[in-house]
Amino acid sequence: MVSPFPGMDPYLEAPGLWPGVHSRILTYLSSALNRRLPPNYVANIEERLYVSETERQIIPDVTIVRTGNGSDLKSSHGQTTLMERTAAPAILTVFDEDQKETYLQIQEAGSGNVVTVVELLSYSNKATDGVGRNHYLRKQREVLDSSVHLLEIDLLRTGKHTASAPIGPMEIKFQSWDYLVCLSRSFDRHKFELWPLSLRKRLPCMMVPLKLENEGVPIDLQAVLNRVYDEGAYDRIIDYERQLYSPLRRDDALWAERLLRKKGLLP
Repeated sequence: MVSPFPGMDPYLEAPGLWPGVHSRILTYLSSALNRRLPPNYVANIEERLYVSETERQIIPDVTIVRTGNGSDLKSSHGQTTLMERTAAPAILTVFDEDQKETYLQIQEAGSGNVVTVVELLSYSNKATDGVGRNHYLRKQREVLDSSVHLLEIDLLRTGKHTASAPIGPMEIKFQSWDYLVCLSRSFDRHKFELWPLSLRKRLPCMMVPLKLENEGVPIDLQAVLNRVYDEGAYDRIIDYERQLYSPLRRDDALWAERLLRKKGLLP
């Protein structure tokens, strides 16, 4: 079944659904690319690992201290001792947790040299601060400083702008957008090819660059997303009567309500 939305389905952005959506998009995008790539190229899903600290706090309500028969808790004059007045500590246990992020890269089949990296942004990449965002920005800078093309796909409306194109000039040129595809070619880092996307429009077809300047392969991002929705059975999972995790602007919310009602998904 196809999503009721013409482009990105905003209900897929729910944090509980997004990890599966993210994984499926990269899987099906890799398959679509491999069907079209020349025989001397291959698209592979790669994984990077970083360690984040997770804090778990345990605060006891009551601490009972007993030594011997308890006769040392008060002085011979009935006064409270220092031991009895000792405050209960808050216990903070910090665990190092391995975090995994997947991305896609196109390589030369023989040498294994990477020619293009495709990133699908996640919530951790777009967080205001934190290890995930800092780690992503370091990797982004490494790619931009190399001879590798960088294609970034942002299908999350929340979070901090993270794609490599600077936000200031984009806001002047485009004013607003819901989703974004950003391409930085290795031979011209001063120019960004941008697809600022509206919730109401189909996701684009685009050329994914390869090694040579005039070499590329077309990919239909909407077809990939349609396959994700269908094979992930999201029509069975999503309740379109529930409130969105990330609310829409008022005009878009009214448009979405009319659309879902027309599709029979709202009473």
